[in-house]
Amino acid sequence: MKAWKLWSLWVLWGLSMACGGEILIGGQSEEPTSNLKSECKQTADGTLCCAAGQTVCGTKCCDSATQVCNESANTCTCAPETKTAFCARMRNEGKCGLLVENDNCGEQREFDCITDACMADMYCDGAVNRCISDKELPSNNQCPGQTLLLGVPVYGDTSKASANYGNSLSSSSNCRNAAGNNNALGNELVYSYAPTTNGTFRVRVTPFENHNPMLWITMDECGGNGGGGGFFSRDTTCMGVANSRGNGGVEELSVAGRTRTTYYFYVDAANRNSAGAFIIEIQ
Repeated sequence: MKAWKLWSLWVLWGLSMACGGEILIGGQSEEPTSNLKSECKQTADGTLCCAAGQTVCGTKCCDSATQVCNESANTCTCAPETKTAFCARMRNEGKCGLLVENDNCGEQREFDCITDACMADMYCDGAVNRCISDKELPSNNQCPGQTLLLGVPVYGDTSKASANYGNSLSSSSNCRNAAGNNNALGNELVYSYAPTTNGTFRVRVTPFENHNPMLWITMDECGGNGGGGGFFSRDTTCMGVANSRGNGGVEELSVAGRTRTTYYFYVDAANRNSAGAFIIEIQ
């Protein structure tokens, strides 16, 4: 074999080693597709070639799908997942609602995973942020309900609940004037809050779409008809009602809170046909 042919083969062999064994002849690779390299770049130490699905980052190879390159630091760092990817992962774990969870990079993040949050034949129980069977009632369907924390919003849906309380609210002006007909006949979910300091706080219910919620409150005792006697031997007395905004309107109550006192809130409706999803928060 002539010397120039030997020299040409030696050059081709050297190039193939620089890019992981890939030899290009006439613009075509002779290596199997599964072993093709994505890119090669010249570095201070020579030529660096990364595998398919990777990108060159300084003197390293980053995974294109899960990492981002910090070239100045010569490091590959985790690429945070999108909200869609986060909620899909939570869905697979049976979690839903207003979530505070670690993402794929181990960082704590907050996302509302509510829409299409659960598998078929399940729905989101916002009181525990878990997907449960359509045949189950929400965990805060009855007293003592879910404990709320100041400044932490919670998701709920009365369409999955049953009607248990508030059928004959107190005739006191605190409840009659706002409630109109003094009845809260819809499905309700129950919540509680115990202030750690004296002072006014506000409970706010923001409905989704055209749901028309009704919010009423009792103190220290949970349940009953809210009439201070009603059909129960020890009924509770309604202290206040918010029911003035109509479909899609935000309902809220301001309360002169006291320590060593527990307040119970009922997200209800004036009639049996009004139910839906909402966010409740103590502010």
